[in-house]
Amino acid sequence: MTFHLSYPFLVCAMLFYSLPIKSQELVNDTSAVANDVFIHTADQTAKKAVAKIMQYTGLTPHFEVIENKDIKSAIAYIKNNKQYIAYNPEFILKLKDLTQTNWAAVSVLAHEIGHHLNGHTLQKKISLTDELEADRFSGYILYLMGATLSQTKAALTAVSHEVDTIRHPKPEIRLQAIANGWFEAENIIRKKAFTDSSLIHPDNTTQFTFIIRFKGYNQLYYIDENNRVIWFDNYGKPTILGKIEQSDNDNYKYILEINNIIYGVDKNLQIWNTNNRELIFIIGQLEKI
Repeated sequence: MTFHLSYPFLVCAMLFYSLPIKSQELVNDTSAVANDVFIHTADQTAKKAVAKIMQYTGLTPHFEVIENKDIKSAIAYIKNNKQYIAYNPEFILKLKDLTQTNWAAVSVLAHEIGHHLNGHTLQKKISLTDELEADRFSGYILYLMGATLSQTKAALTAVSHEVDTIRHPKPEIRLQAIANGWFEAENIIRKKAFTDSSLIHPDNTTQFTFIIRFKGYNQLYYIDENNRVIWFDNYGKPTILGKIEQSDNDNYKYILEINNIIYGVDKNLQIWNTNNRELIFIIGQLEKI
């Protein structure tokens, strides 16, 4: 196999190997500057902030932090299947000057990270609701990082007059979302998510009698001892969606009502669609607990 080396490559190689041995070592030795203190640049501030934010999420960052002077502040986006967070260096330095704290820059970058982690950048357009979700994430993560509520709000407070209210919610609404995230994190830190005692059901705990399963549908519903149909949302919060009662119809043992839709349950606990007399078929099953 024949290798063809270009002239620029040869020049670079000659320059590298002509360096003194000590200088050559420093080219690839990151530890040589690890303890040096440099004047903070926007580049270093942004990259350190993103790394620290991700450290507090417990996730591995898979996006690249880049400078872009053509944007106004900061933006999260995907290009060629790669995630980016771009920032305007003048905006980052301006925030530090206005607020006299690094937390302002951290909160802006946390907002953009929130877009990535919430999957907003996978969509064609980021909605106003998405913006508030990213703000809530910013408030949440800054509490975990040790920022006060005022420090967490510093960035938006400093530049609220510059916020584009067409693509973003009003500043006062965004500040509330940030505060909601901050207080949510505070509440979680103050109490354990689970304790041994929380796994022991007290005597007055409502018991479930049946699980409701519908064919081709992964959501589970439950019937409690009070004959109520219970569903748990994505946060584990119970919601009453209907009820079950004894049937007067000889064909069914129970009548099941969910979201104002009536179903029949036979003696084998099979659930029948009864809403169309010409098309009655089995759509699910009750399972005893």
